[in-house]
Amino acid sequence: MSKKRSLNLKYDKQAKIEKIIECVKAHPEGITPKQVAREIGLQDSTTRGLMIELSNREMIFQEHSRALYFYNDEFHTPSEVLKIQNVNMRYDCKNFVITRTDKKIWDMDDFRLTMLAGITHNRFTCHLKAEPPANYREFKLLASIFKEYIISLSQESITLKDILAISFEFNRDDERIRLDGIKAITVYGLYHEMRKLYQRDNCVRSEVKVKRVSLDVPTVLNAMIEGRKQCLLSEINRKLKDTFGIIFREITYIKNKLEGMKP
Repeated sequence: MSKKRSLNLKYDKQAKIEKIIECVKAHPEGITPKQVAREIGLQDSTTRGLMIELSNREMIFQEHSRALYFYNDEFHTPSEVLKIQNVNMRYDCKNFVITRTDKKIWDMDDFRLTMLAGITHNRFTCHLKAEPPANYREFKLLASIFKEYIISLSQESITLKDILAISFEFNRDDERIRLDGIKAITVYGLYHEMRKLYQRDNCVRSEVKVKRVSLDVPTVLNAMIEGRKQCLLSEINRKLKDTFGIIFREITYIKNKLEGMKP
């Protein structure tokens, strides 16, 4: 086989892969290989083989119980994606009245969910503790566990959009820099958020702590994916957009000032 023919086959395969990924992405409810083949005009066997390959590379993933494939947001997310921890979530019951207080703790590796059904305010609450912080896919799974807890006790039909995040912390770790001689730098904002930069064992962590807000879970998930490009909501757009860049510029300014003070 000539080199030119080999390159053509390679590009042909890449074009098919891109079509498959776009098709799977367009179906957040999940899609089977046969449905993908029908939509993009490929043979069933070719489509199935490529989707298995993509699944092995974690570009898409399969829910075996229904043989459906889903787009892997985490794989396709830029490296600057934010992570999240210390999340407080809430759901106010609409048609259900809580008559008995309930508490459930769910532990898995680095995550702990403390879920409560409260009589006083007739609401479900949840605190997520994560270290290291949870990525997009992990947070979506953990929020879904809270959603299923609510459904199991209330029988109300809800989605993640009905669950509000009241406070949370966005984190990003950078192993390329160190803060020598400084424990932490904290900047308090005007719109219920605090920005912080501090040294951990093997990295510097940028942290944005947001509190006293009411953002539905999908909005928070979207902010995690978009990172600095996407504002959380118009009220705090100017404060959270480019937060990490602002902090690093402040660090540089302080460092230059300290250098100028040396005898």
